Amino acid sequence: GEKEVYLELSFGDDTSEKTATVYVQDYSFTFDTNDDEYQKKITSYVDNGVNVINIVPSRDFDVNNLKVYSE
Repeated sequence: GEKEVYLELSFGDDTSEKTATVYVQDYSFTFDTNDDEYQKKITSYVDNGVNVINIVPSRDFDVNNLKVYSE
């Protein structure tokens, strides 16, 4: 069967507000969280082969880890 693709971000803290727009290929979505992690299924946004992800923050925050994986 088809595998699902996820984007996972880990941040430097779990108290401050983190807001950004994420661009995957020609698609975009926003997130707004105070948590120390954010995860989103991006299966419908990705193509086979090379993909481009851009994160445009609305506020300053640190990303400790960015992971794209499939299950």
